[in-house]
Amino acid sequence: MKIRQSSPKLLRRLTRLWQENYIFWRELKYFPKIVTLAFISSVFASAFEGIGIGIILSFLQSLIYPNASAIQIGIDWVDIWVLGINEPATTRLYRLSAVIILITGLRSGFIYIRGFCLGMSQALLIDRLRQRVFEQFQQLSLIYFSKTRSG
Repeated sequence: MKIRQSSPKLLRRLTRLWQENYIFWRELKYFPKIVTLAFISSVFASAFEGIGIGIILSFLQSLIYPNASAIQIGIDWVDIWVLGINEPATTRLYRLSAVIILITGLRSGFIYIRGFCLGMSQALLIDRLRQRVFEQFQQLSLIYFSKTRSG
């Protein structure tokens, strides 16, 4: 028995998700920038969520152990200028608080961009589908409407 190498297009066609939602996937190719921006902003929002949790944990650790060594990430300019590893413990806490607020703001911004892009793509998708249905009704002859009862 010989096993054939399948191409990505064939795999896409064979998947259940692609088959069940073919109409929607086909229409998404008309606005790829919005869909891509929504995907990228989702990835960044998730990344900043993880970074925020890590920084909050280090903030809590510096609250519990104020005389512990400063938190370092390994990038010298970030350690010195942003996290303030050479500063006193209270200054480091203030800087960590500012970084937490900044990361929370960035995460919220990316979540907003994601929601905006998804809303725009949703509206564009519905509009394109509505136009396609209208065009199909336009192509029907008037005899169809006189013979077919609706309701």
